[in-house]
Amino acid sequence: MYYGKNSISQNRQPAISESRFRPRGDNPLAGSRNGPKGIMDAKRLEYFKQKLLEKQALINQVLQKIEGYARERDQSILDLGDMAVESYTKELIFGKSSGDRQTLQLIQEALDRIEEGTYGICTNCEQPIQPKRLEAVPWTRLCIQCQDLLEKGLLDQQP
Repeated sequence: MYYGKNSISQNRQPAISESRFRPRGDNPLAGSRNGPKGIMDAKRLEYFKQKLLEKQALINQVLQKIEGYARERDQSILDLGDMAVESYTKELIFGKSSGDRQTLQLIQEALDRIEEGTYGICTNCEQPIQPKRLEAVPWTRLCIQCQDLLEKGLLDQQP
């Protein structure tokens, strides 16, 4: 049956099922899309805020254990060989703690962006960050394209 060039069938089904974009389970991100300009609804923001706070607490626990370990080990060094091993171990541990401290800073910045209403928006191009990227690295401030440019040295380091 021909309806003509400009006619619209009232019985047409959408090309993509809307159920594909409905959240499933307890992850409010599953199958969802960012709204206008990437603005997230309150439920999704709360989900990411909790993820960030949990990661922040975990890193703080690890850092406290590292500091306690370092103090404890300093008091029990017996000879020159032990001191060399201890020095190497401390370098490894403090290298990790340095990375953890940097991650803590990024987490705090992400929490600040949630409060400011800019979370989920790339700080470089101001486009929405893909939900899968936020799920994997909730403290990210760059979309995947800008992160790629940064890693290739084509984008100035973020402040």
